[in-house]
Amino acid sequence: MGHPETIGSAMAVDDWPGKSEPFSYHGVAQSCYFSFLAECSTAGRIVIGLLSRRSEEICSDPFDRTRADVHDDLIKVMTGFLRDRQ
Repeated sequence: MGHPETIGSAMAVDDWPGKSEPFSYHGVAQSCYFSFLAECSTAGRIVIGLLSRRSEEICSDPFDRTRADVHDDLIKVMTGFLRDRQ
């Protein structure tokens, strides 16, 4: 999630030795690391708030898109990927 220039070195695959097929990156606009998670319920916000200092990051998105919109984009990308592999 995010943009190519924000991918950490541990997650970059461009120079992996022995990679057997080309890798690609697909950015999902207006998304962040936690955008792939389901939307938080009220109970979820409470539990995460009690257990984590990062509850706002986990349950809130810094952009104007809803997680449902991000999930729709992810579904399109993943189904296209799987369809191309058949």
